[in-house]
Amino acid sequence: IWSATISGLFLENDQSAKTYRAIRMAMRGGVVPAVFPRVEGPLSPWPVVGGVQVTTSAPVPHSDGSTFSDGTSYSTPIIYARTVGAASLRATSIVIDLLSGAPLEGGESFSIFHPTMGWRLYEISGVSVNASGKYLVNFAPELREDTPSGTLVEFDNPRCTMRVATPRGMDYTHETWPFAPQEISLIEAAF
Repeated sequence: IWSATISGLFLENDQSAKTYRAIRMAMRGGVVPAVFPRVEGPLSPWPVVGGVQVTTSAPVPHSDGSTFSDGTSYSTPIIYARTVGAASLRATSIVIDLLSGAPLEGGESFSIFHPTMGWRLYEISGVSVNASGKYLVNFAPELREDTPSGTLVEFDNPRCTMRVATPRGMDYTHETWPFAPQEISLIEAAF
């Protein structure tokens, strides 16, 4: 089971304090899970173009040049990968067709969205390349759900469905200046 601690959250004004408290209430002391990203930075298999690691794509608006109502545009993944062949619940290896991205070496994190379990996080422990140029990867923890062939493998933004580790894991410490930093302890959510 994955665990994480988010620390140093400074609630520097009323709005940030209200947002923190709203999220705390929405997660109901660990009853309601949420999806949290794993910040990978240079550890993801980002492609290198002209000696520069490419980590983002240019935003793409609608055909008329407009964006969505919140100002965002379409985006495309930089690293595009999918499974080759089905893998069963508790499997610890899969074959990945990496259609764009840098070669896999081991140590990378990826996520798979499982229909029942939601986003689950995995970390590669070993890599080999088969005769077809596909990657056979060993990973941990074991697959959380059966995974059909052609399932997208998320390297750009690995994430995990997690919950607050204890009922008081998001208690709010309110102090005036200097503001007290908040800390959140999380564990992978089980369904």
